[in-house]
Amino acid sequence: MRFEFVRMRPGDHLGWAFAGAREFAALATSCLLEGAALGERLMYVAEHPDPSAVAALAGIASKDDLKVASIGDVYGTSGIVDAETQVDCFAAELDAALAVGYSGLRVVGDVTPLVTGEAAMAAWRRYELLADQFTAVHQVTALCAYDGQRLGQARLAELAALHPLSSASGPVPPFRLFFQGRMLRLAGPVTTVSLARLRRALAELPAGTPAIMDLGGSATGPADQVAFDQAASDQAGTGQRGADAEVIAMLHDLVAGGTPVTVLGPAAMLAAVRAAVPPPGVHLDLRQY
Repeated sequence: MRFEFVRMRPGDHLGWAFAGAREFAALATSCLLEGAALGERLMYVAEHPDPSAVAALAGIASKDDLKVASIGDVYGTSGIVDAETQVDCFAAELDAALAVGYSGLRVVGDVTPLVTGEAAMAAWRRYELLADQFTAVHQVTALCAYDGQRLGQARLAELAALHPLSSASGPVPPFRLFFQGRMLRLAGPVTTVSLARLRRALAELPAGTPAIMDLGGSATGPADQVAFDQAASDQAGTGQRGADAEVIAMLHDLVAGGTPVTVLGPAAMLAAVRAAVPPPGVHLDLRQY
């Protein structure tokens, strides 16, 4: 069993679906080995850290370089993560690492128990959002691992959607929501479902957090609804219904509510937005490609 991480660097946030404890141990060892070579402080987190896995990790770095901890040690024992508190904890770990000369912090964790119930998953969605916001602009590399033997495909797909990167071993989500620098990016088809998820995420972030989306849809998987497929024909004067009215209305509300939104897309799609959304300005930036 072999895993390779090609240039996984600070700012990367990866969701990985694995199968069983042995596979997670191999995955963690490979990822942490790369971090050790980069001079990063390392953290290995599991529900009950396997002594044999820890023994393998001992060959990677010294005791000072590597922190082995249980989920309870790191995330608390309630099974429901407190998002703000947890991000603050990792920020403190990063500050401590940088203060003694490490180049950054690399965290690898099997966090499956924190996403198995509905209440736990709701809290975890918020945590992943804030964690990705933090990771995107700090010297942190994070791998969140989920055991596919304990989770269904729908849950794995939802978890993949919360990460900018995910393993080929897991399902491809219909869209992704993650931070690109300080901007919250919706990647994949812009539909009522994905845009609603974007709006919900923005409601949990500080007011004025900017968002970016691509109407051309760099697809991450099968689209769940058709959003802007008739915009071009409308602009061409065919008289057919333009871009999906509900999606346009949701986008209008975002901009009118003060969220800075950057919209990328071809000319015809941008024309449909321009006709229905408040004029481009401080809250709307239309960029043609």
